[in-house]
Amino acid sequence: MIGEFDRSKPDAAAVADARISPIDTLPNELLAHIFTVGTALSPKEPILSQSHLDFALLVCTVSRLWRAIAFSSPPLWSRLVFTGSQRAQECCTKVLLPRSGSHPLDIVINCSAQEVRRVLDMVLPHSQRWRELSISAWDDEQDFQHVLKPLRDISVPLLQHVEIKCEEDDGFHGFRTPHHACFVLGAPALHSVRLRGLCMGCGPSLTNLNTLRLDSKTIALEQEQLETAISASPALRCLQLRLQSFTPSRSSAIKIPSLRELSLNLRGCHHSKHLLWLFATIFAPALECLELVSLNALDIEVLRTSCQEYPQYSRPHTLKLSSIKAEPSDYDALLSLFPAIKSLYLLDSSGKPTLSRLSSLKSITNEDPTQWLLKHVKDCHGTLQAMDTVRVARPVIEEFPDLVIAFGAVHPMLIRAHAERKRVREADWQTLRDLVNLVEVADDDDCLRDSWEIDRWTERDESEGPRYHVERRWGY
Repeated sequence: MIGEFDRSKPDAAAVADARISPIDTLPNELLAHIFTVGTALSPKEPILSQSHLDFALLVCTVSRLWRAIAFSSPPLWSRLVFTGSQRAQECCTKVLLPRSGSHPLDIVINCSAQEVRRVLDMVLPHSQRWRELSISAWDDEQDFQHVLKPLRDISVPLLQHVEIKCEEDDGFHGFRTPHHACFVLGAPALHSVRLRGLCMGCGPSLTNLNTLRLDSKTIALEQEQLETAISASPALRCLQLRLQSFTPSRSSAIKIPSLRELSLNLRGCHHSKHLLWLFATIFAPALECLELVSLNALDIEVLRTSCQEYPQYSRPHTLKLSSIKAEPSDYDALLSLFPAIKSLYLLDSSGKPTLSRLSSLKSITNEDPTQWLLKHVKDCHGTLQAMDTVRVARPVIEEFPDLVIAFGAVHPMLIRAHAERKRVREADWQTLRDLVNLVEVADDDDCLRDSWEIDRWTERDESEGPRYHVERRWGY
């Protein structure tokens, strides 16, 4: 019949709708928010790869709709990552920067000191929009004071966080070199400062901070300097120190009433005695978390002696121990100083302390749930000391280990041994699941790392040799 509707032919509109991805049916504002979150979740450290493409550019390659939304979203283009790659620098200056509009900028610079100066000259005209600034320079043949010269006489009204890292960490600030502070015209919004290889006098003004990190195995710090910085930041919540040495005045306790987190890193430290003494003398009634990195048996004895001298030392509920080189008895001596611990982190350490001494312990974070940890969970189950949470990285057990493959054949004895190990491991995991809240995380999860971002080449044994020698001379 003429004019009769032909139902055998598909409706063109229905076909077009079927081709639309469900995500494209979301409002443009919601898609823009998703893109912005994706940018925030991208790696914080620059990826030094020529083939790496910025997240915002990847979004633009999906469809015309996504590209149009991305172009109209300035926050998507506001994170600039400069590396030694010419391509990366051109991407930031010619693509990201113009599209960021007037949105605040988060700037990451990771290259040689000479390149840092050139990049700073590029972004300096936009200093009124800086929100975060991270500089990592790894060439120690340059005058770093000259490199940072563009940061001196400027105002950064929106800057909230600044990080300046001299990766070589062997003394950019030479002897008798004059100090030149950064942002002398004002940084009123600044609340977080992290300095590595740079003295306090050459960084920004340390006032009104809630986070302060001083990281250098070549720079000494006096108690008066630290007290000045603390008094200028009454709301300081997080303090992280790694120093060559700390010179105490022993005049009075250092009061930090608002402090919540304290981290002391002794890796590469030549005079650890006074840095550990610092903890015992700090009056921080609100301290919640203490992190100790790279201690040995001598350090533990120094800390124990200092705490005996100052029995009013802080007793936090969370203790993080990383790279501890000590025997179980030394571990026990360390833990005995903090009997009220509720959460314990044992990271990058092989020690097996007696956990039953910690009557309040409810949570433990460890890289691998060994029989030692399983035994403690079993022993305290059903008691007042019963554990609540165990956080671990689940190891991957291969069906055929590399050792078996190397032999060129699968020997029945090796297969049986491997199968037995796998069975025991799975049984242990199931037991933990039955007794506690077992949280399995990736082996690179942040909770399995200490809070210090230090390249492993700085941790070689010879860097710690002088500290051991000096402490033996002191007789500890």
